[in-house]
Amino acid sequence: VTKFFWDQDSRTSSEIGQSKGIKMLLDSSSSETEKLVRSIEHLDSQHGLSHSKREYFSRMKLIEVDENNTIISIEPEMRAANNPPEKGTHAAEVTAIFQIHKLGENRTRVVLVIKLQLGSLVSYKATKAIVEKHLSLVTETAFYCINRLDSSKASVEDGKVIGEQLMVKLKGMKNGMDKEEEIKAFINKNKAYKQMSEKYRFMTTLLCAVISNRLRSVAKVEGKAVALEENDGKLIGGSLAISLATTLTASIGVDEWILQFPALQEIDEEYAWFRPMFEFIAFRLVGQVGWGVKLRVGMGAAMSMGDLGTDLFVAYMYANDGRLGFFQAILVMVGVSMILQCFVVFLNNSKMGYKRVILECLPVFFGVKPAVDAYRVGRGEHEEPGQSMTPVLEMAYVKGVELFGESIPGVIIQILAIVKLIEKDERVDTAAWTSLIVSAMSTGFIGASISYDFDTDPERRKQGPEFYGFVPAKARKRTLVFLSMLGYGSGMILIRYTSMTLLALMGSQYLLGWILVVDIGLYLFIKAARSEFYYWIPLQGTVEFMTAVTTRIVVKLITDYTSIAQFRHPFELGGFAYTFSTLLSLVSLPVVITIYDRWGGEDGVVEIAWKSAIYVLSATAFFFGVFFASIKTKFLKTFWSFETAYHMVLTNFLNCEEDEDKAAWSLKITTRYWRNKPMEKEVKEWIGRKWAIWDAEEPEWLDENMRVLIPEEFIPNIKKKPSLQYSLRKYQSSHQLNKDSTRRSRINTEPTSATSSSERKN
Repeated sequence: VTKFFWDQDSRTSSEIGQSKGIKMLLDSSSSETEKLVRSIEHLDSQHGLSHSKREYFSRMKLIEVDENNTIISIEPEMRAANNPPEKGTHAAEVTAIFQIHKLGENRTRVVLVIKLQLGSLVSYKATKAIVEKHLSLVTETAFYCINRLDSSKASVEDGKVIGEQLMVKLKGMKNGMDKEEEIKAFINKNKAYKQMSEKYRFMTTLLCAVISNRLRSVAKVEGKAVALEENDGKLIGGSLAISLATTLTASIGVDEWILQFPALQEIDEEYAWFRPMFEFIAFRLVGQVGWGVKLRVGMGAAMSMGDLGTDLFVAYMYANDGRLGFFQAILVMVGVSMILQCFVVFLNNSKMGYKRVILECLPVFFGVKPAVDAYRVGRGEHEEPGQSMTPVLEMAYVKGVELFGESIPGVIIQILAIVKLIEKDERVDTAAWTSLIVSAMSTGFIGASISYDFDTDPERRKQGPEFYGFVPAKARKRTLVFLSMLGYGSGMILIRYTSMTLLALMGSQYLLGWILVVDIGLYLFIKAARSEFYYWIPLQGTVEFMTAVTTRIVVKLITDYTSIAQFRHPFELGGFAYTFSTLLSLVSLPVVITIYDRWGGEDGVVEIAWKSAIYVLSATAFFFGVFFASIKTKFLKTFWSFETAYHMVLTNFLNCEEDEDKAAWSLKITTRYWRNKPMEKEVKEWIGRKWAIWDAEEPEWLDENMRVLIPEEFIPNIKKKPSLQYSLRKYQSSHQLNKDSTRRSRINTEPTSATSSSERKN
């Protein structure tokens, strides 16, 4: 790798430079460790030909720090009087450092830090273009190297870069160019994909169909990969778009797509780089089309603002009718929902300062927080340093808060309003019943979405294969599972609301007694007895206690009203508690109706309550039956499991092979679940065994968020090398394009050399 970057006059380096409009001229007095370089670069400027070229006159130095670390520096060289710039060019300066660090066999990391001084009268647009051009030289070099990798040697990271290379190539197409021909040219150039397409003929047409990105129904293509023809590739590739359009993220969409076709499952198992390549492509496709991120954000904004608008309109109607109690109840409901959403924002951003917390709270007050979350998830954003949750997790909690603070109370208020009319022998409009059913279905939809999104997330299935994965592979069964969750979720909320409303009519003491003793009190007692009172998110101090109390109560009440399958997780209720709570809610309705009747309740209310109970209980039981008949049978046990949070954490930590997964099951979990227990020794030994490797390789998962979670006493007494960011900080600037720009690349080094991943910092 060092030789590749040092030999600027090599054929490959020259070809890549010339493709970017950069011509390299070397001084004849060059030595093995030092040489003078003159480079001429075309500059696309708005000032015409007089400013169209820049010439750099620099001195390159090669410094071997040790056997694994090499630095190549480029610094401006003073020009002699008899060595002016070529005619038609203007003098410019470049300062750059290549840090080349060998991570191991076939793995090298290259970091480029560059500073450009282009002179005066250069527009912002031209400056930006030339900075991007210099950074892209490393990208092009990476692409050149990775194109020489065998299909059997490419890794997961390589797959991401192969996907990036294709999308960069297609983005640079000029009008009139044939996209399919460009894809075929890419396949011929990329050795890994070419070898795969030669073995499996349908893979070329599959890639073309994927890139066309047209919505079609899911095709049915059976058979082994080796037996499929080109037309099968068109059908399979054309099925990806609908999966992307109906799932939360690109990775979930690709996972669903692969599970539809046995041939893709074969290829996914054979080639480690296949899935990440198509995940990268899918991520870009979702962002490029109208039904991608814009659709998700638009739907999120419409549903959120529509729900808020409906609540406020109903409150206005109640106020006009003189029903001030219901009016005030709705205002309190909306206020509580906003406060709880802000609490979630605070938990996620409290370490980033109050200004960030306030900024993140603004979408809550405008009613567009779900839309903002959908945008971040759709864009594939990750948690920032200092945040406690991923965007997906934050979105799930905000949905849960909406259920607890808005959707659930909203339906309760509607049922109370209907019951009050029945007690007065007044007619209940069809619109009121319709509104009630729609509200229940909307709540059921949110609950079904939470369970479905969590269970189909490939990362969660990988980290917790014994819990996640009950949604089957086939599209028809997936649809049945989702619709059944929607059905029983809607039914559960009506059952629960009716029971609570009748208890409230008998007196607040009955309602509060049921909620505080049967629902909440018993549950918190069991959680404390199992040493699971504190929530799983790693927090500290008062915030940890407040979070535990709040989340335990909120999650329990949401589960009682919606039976969201995700909450059978040992971190939440646990399998047995989930099923017991669901059965208790089902049985409670006829019991409460009977008690209300004997208490002396209104005959009209009792009659309607029994009729509703028969229909709703029957429908809910039917949907539960469809659900359990459709999910994978191996996961049925998770619905009545007594597994504790500690046992799940320990089991998954020991079973995980990758360090990133082990970290997810230890460092990202509250230490109350595993400190002062046998697992503590396992975690400490794992960190001690791996720390030197992590310190040298700096894996991407070990970011600032993860480092602060490692207990100091677990870190071995190793003299840590200065971090790359610290060593090169004086060259960096994140605000001015004509200042410093950073380019990082990881490279697989074989005799031919190849690049495995890349990350830009502009």
